[in-house]
Amino acid sequence: MSVQSKASNNLRTVTGALIINGILTYAYFTLPTRASLLDKEEFAIFATLWFVVFTVGAGLFVPLEQEIVRAVVTSAEAEQGRIFSTLAALGLVVAAVLSGMSIVFRDGLADLFFAGETSTVDAFAFALVGFMAFQCLRGWAAANLSFGKYSMMILVDSTSRLGLLLVLFSTETARLTTMAFTLGAGMMIASIAGGFSLQIKLAKPDPSQLRSLAGRFAGLSSSQFLAQIVLNGPLLIAPLVGGAENATQVADLGVGLLLLRTPLLLYPAVAATVLPRLVASLENQTVNVFRRELFLWTAGGLTATLLGSVVSAIVGGQVLQFLFGPEYSLPIIALMCLFAGSMLFILASTLSLGLLALQHRAFIIVGWAGSTAAGTAVLLIPASFLSRISLAYLISTSTAVLIMGLSVAIFSGKHAASPSGHPPSAILS
Repeated sequence: MSVQSKASNNLRTVTGALIINGILTYAYFTLPTRASLLDKEEFAIFATLWFVVFTVGAGLFVPLEQEIVRAVVTSAEAEQGRIFSTLAALGLVVAAVLSGMSIVFRDGLADLFFAGETSTVDAFAFALVGFMAFQCLRGWAAANLSFGKYSMMILVDSTSRLGLLLVLFSTETARLTTMAFTLGAGMMIASIAGGFSLQIKLAKPDPSQLRSLAGRFAGLSSSQFLAQIVLNGPLLIAPLVGGAENATQVADLGVGLLLLRTPLLLYPAVAATVLPRLVASLENQTVNVFRRELFLWTAGGLTATLLGSVVSAIVGGQVLQFLFGPEYSLPIIALMCLFAGSMLFILASTLSLGLLALQHRAFIIVGWAGSTAAGTAVLLIPASFLSRISLAYLISTSTAVLIMGLSVAIFSGKHAASPSGHPPSAILS
């Protein structure tokens, strides 16, 4: 089988797992509303927990997965187990410190994000450890091209999470304090399954490697963490600026964001195909191919954003109530802004791959930092709660697209003028 055929099969396997994962995730969130397991105020806390966990977890531990892939692929086979052990130990320390700090500051975090529900902070701390283990093992699977096991872990996570929720429902023990722990438990179960399946030969971590590996990890996590703040901003900001009087609207915002960011479920498969093509085009000194690729993604992304926003305005409200119940609703402007913001986030992330291929990681950080600042500024506008949150999301992601797009245009032009610059393959070194 050719390399291209293997890559195509791997892509189909992971894409299929992501689609099933998306369906199971929707079931995970519709069950508490449709079965009346949580009222709207409780569901707002439940949804906020998801977004806070994924902001911190994906912001820190997806870069750890990426660094494991890079380090393992570029190392001799005899050293791979030691490098994995070193990075996993680093991740464990980070997760343990963050989990410990969240327990110490439990009351303050509960008041900020979870309406004073301290057990949800405990669930957050538990989920961070599971998130770390999950991403580390996925990194090893990806580095060794074990995409069947990679996909298995994705499915075990979502299936276990939903299965535990169903067990709580059937035993009449489903309440916020128990349901909150299913998020971390799913990742823990998937990590245990992945650990047994992958059979990694661990070795004693190498302190001499820790500084360089930790430095790269810190660089990657800074941009990824900012990106996650932009992506999950509406549900991070809503509890802070909404207050108790807007708790039910936070729940509406949560289900709306879950529904309208559906295209994001398949973005990992997009990134897996786009980045290698961008790197290859620069290595072959075909900058025009590089630019055309990103131009087509930009044109297609903006067109899909416009059309999808119109569709969201027409049927978004009905679909939302069909899935989550008649008590959940959002105004048309919020539906349009949330969908457009999600699509623009995908576009900005794709443009950031161009900057990564061009070896300008710093401007990825600039892009996400600038978008965060723009969204924060919009929150100062005197308007209704939902209008401010949804408009801030739209402006934030639009700013990211603008900064990333201009940066790509400038640096690809410089690359064309000086093709002997940094080799794109250095992103793996």
